[in-house]
Amino acid sequence: MIHIVNGDCTAMQLTKVAEQLWNEQVWVYSELLTEGPVYARLEQYLAYRALQLERMCGLPSTVFLQRGNEQERMWKSDILPAQEIALWFEHDLFDITMLLRFWTCIRNPSRTHPFDVLSG
Repeated sequence: MIHIVNGDCTAMQLTKVAEQLWNEQVWVYSELLTEGPVYARLEQYLAYRALQLERMCGLPSTVFLQRGNEQERMWKSDILPAQEIALWFEHDLFDITMLLRFWTCIRNPSRTHPFDVLSG
């Protein structure tokens, strides 16, 4: 199973348990707090966010784009083929945006197996 978490702090805590006791992976969905519009197409989203973060925080847009593209490659190679995924999200705008992004990816009709959805 792969556990997808919303940040590095959660990942550090969960990784200790997941790897040692369960032999499972923890994957961090890295993003800064969402502000402004969210685009359906990832390319538009990354380009907009890169410019916005450069303007607001001084983070070079090339750094954000490189990290975003690396994360997308990992998403496609590691997450989408997984049989079981556990989502660790909260109920704020940031996590809802990540959840919508995740749902957009898994609802792809070319998937060969469905996911079970659990809530609690």
